[in-house]
Amino acid sequence: MKIKSIFRAQLHDWLKIGKYDVEFEDEDEDDWGTTDGVRVMGVMYDPDVNVAGYAVAVSADGEMESFAKLENLLKRINSFNPKEKQEKAQDLEKIKKFILVRQREIFENL
Repeated sequence: MKIKSIFRAQLHDWLKIGKYDVEFEDEDEDDWGTTDGVRVMGVMYDPDVNVAGYAVAVSADGEMESFAKLENLLKRINSFNPKEKQEKAQDLEKIKKFILVRQREIFENL
């Protein structure tokens, strides 16, 4: 039971979420046109090939807007295994679509 509580505490520390605050200087707002905010995208993964990675879009308020699960992110694109190659290509395509969809949202809001 003690191992379970230690693991739970460690997992809680790893998954803690804090608010993301953005501070802009006055001159930056003119150059960037940030009146509707800025979106940030992050990609996170574990070095273990069996653990899925994620791409996450975060709003200027620090709220997660959307995410994409990338199950084969760490597989090799130049693998001799055709299945592994195809799975990696699919994850790269997911990231590409994820960025393109978010990019359209940004331009529509400006």
